[in-house]
Amino acid sequence: MSIRLYDSAWVIVENGQEPLQVHKDGRNPAAFNVGEYQYDIDGRALGTSAGAPAIVSLHTLQSAKEAGLRTAYNRDIDPAI
Repeated sequence: MSIRLYDSAWVIVENGQEPLQVHKDGRNPAAFNVGEYQYDIDGRALGTSAGAPAIVSLHTLQSAKEAGLRTAYNRDIDPAI
């Protein structure tokens, strides 16, 4: 299975129970943050993320919607407001 990460995607990691949202790293344009780990666009853990769990699946837009996953895409707006 081929995985291509993108900002605001939802993924399942190995041994993970909950979907995690992907965020583009603002300091490294080649990195995506998933939880506390970093991955490249193909879902491979970066060398700086030793021990990172493998990404086992990427939610499609449809499956994310069906699962009720919502994204707070606009980082300039505080969702608590």
